[in-house]
Amino acid sequence: MSSLFILIAASVLAFLVILFLPFYFSMIRPASKRRRLEESGKPGTGLIEEVRDTGATINRNIQIRLTLEIRPADGSPSFEAEATALVPRLDPSRYRPGGQVAVKYDPVTKTAAVDTRIH
Repeated sequence: MSSLFILIAASVLAFLVILFLPFYFSMIRPASKRRRLEESGKPGTGLIEEVRDTGATINRNIQIRLTLEIRPADGSPSFEAEATALVPRLDPSRYRPGGQVAVKYDPVTKTAAVDTRIH
């Protein structure tokens, strides 16, 4: 009886881990990286070059992927990066090619996040 219980418990645990891993890598991990950038990244401006719909909707907001030309506030050379942003369904015109957004970026990895605290 006890070996059957251990086998069932191990199977249930393995099933839960297999279900959780894709969620972790697609939602939680990117959100924590974005949050870290927003808190400790260097400030800059992102010139929007391209806007693509990711197909995801979070709390009735559309998630988009932006290709940005990052212009650091400290005058460092600009570089290209991608970032995601949530767009309210009632204000889809906020992000369009040629527009600008406030960003926080990591100068080492050249990754960026739209600074949502400024909006």
